[in-house]
Amino acid sequence: MSDLVELTSRLLDDGFVICSEKTGDRFTVLLRRTRAEGRRVFCGTGDSFPDALASAAEEAEVPAA
Repeated sequence: MSDLVELTSRLLDDGFVICSEKTGDRFTVLLRRTRAEGRRVFCGTGDSFPDALASAAEEAEVPAA
């Protein structure tokens, strides 16, 4: 659980907005950050919220805890 808290804290500190949705048994997490060069959105899916968040963070090139 502390890994999830650390990753979430790091994403929020880096200016990401975290949105999540559960559809059936799958979770989807969107990470959004507005930058000077334009808006960026990263998406991750998984069987649990932590898996989906880690997937989105990986796509955003934010190292996992």
